[in-house]
Amino acid sequence: MPAPVKENKKEHFLDLARFLATISVFCSHAVFLFWGTNKTVQDLFMTPPVDYASGWYDALNRFMGLLRLNLGPFGVALFFLISGFLFLPSFDRTRKPIPFLIKKAVKLYPVYWCGLILTLLLMYFFKDDGRHFIYSGKDILGTASLFRPLATSSSPSVDGISWYLECLVFFLIAATFFAKYFPLEKFENFILFSAVLCFLTRLHIFNFYFYTIYILWGVCFSNLRRGFFSFKQFTAAAAVTAMFFYFNIRGNQELLLNYGYALGIFSLLYYFKNKEFFLRLSETKIVKTICALSYPIYVVHGVGGYVIMANLYPLTRNWFLCLMGGVLWTGITATIIHYFVEKKFSSFLIKKLLSPADNRKG
Repeated sequence: MPAPVKENKKEHFLDLARFLATISVFCSHAVFLFWGTNKTVQDLFMTPPVDYASGWYDALNRFMGLLRLNLGPFGVALFFLISGFLFLPSFDRTRKPIPFLIKKAVKLYPVYWCGLILTLLLMYFFKDDGRHFIYSGKDILGTASLFRPLATSSSPSVDGISWYLECLVFFLIAATFFAKYFPLEKFENFILFSAVLCFLTRLHIFNFYFYTIYILWGVCFSNLRRGFFSFKQFTAAAAVTAMFFYFNIRGNQELLLNYGYALGIFSLLYYFKNKEFFLRLSETKIVKTICALSYPIYVVHGVGGYVIMANLYPLTRNWFLCLMGGVLWTGITATIIHYFVEKKFSSFLIKKLLSPADNRKG
């Protein structure tokens, strides 16, 4: 096995992957789901009806259908890979499960709760006339906890986006305590954890979390990058991960294909990570801005964008103005949350809750 490398530089290819993931998820909701499945949006989020038909939209849908490309699963899969890649370098700075999980919780929950509150306010005050607010306090608390599938499988996701964070929280908890005693930098421990994760996701109460197996590909790339896996070990670990993931999701061909697309793009970005073109591209203003706002964008863009667009459409009858309204809402609220919550409040809370030794960047 090669000697581990020192982590002394920024991984620019992750910024490009994060940029693609953020844009893909936003476009999936604001361009495709909102216009193409508006009846479902109305039923779940109480928005006014939007009756829209367009030649360009039909042509775009046909093109995406030929590729069988769904930007939602594609973007989320990239986010999963990024999370997996960053997990071990972050955890290895302390290797203390409780401080590490506290820090992750402080980074995840306040931002998410802000997005959820804004979403609920928009849904409540701008719902279609005559519609009752269909979500109970129990539904809201279950979604806000990010442990909804463990509480009850029948509890709905109020905002439609919590499932990704629920999978991430489950992975962080399981991987953190496992890695404390069985370092995932070791090939045999990685294979063992893959098997454990596959077993857990096959249990009825954990079946929603099979997506977490996909995160392990990101861990594979991280171990290869840092020199803990040889290329042969990387290939073997990736193959085992593929087997377990396919075992859980083999019935969903569309999801398999789009998660495969994401893995392919991530692999290409990793392979060309030191190319000058990609290094320069990752340093452009738009990429850096979208990357900095990626998490706040994720938590505010979905239902909030639906409500804004659905209420604008009767006034404008113009899809582009509606879309720009959604973009404006997302950009402004994400920037405010990023600056005041993600940067200011979360940093303040981390300093208060953790000792200086446990508060190293991670």
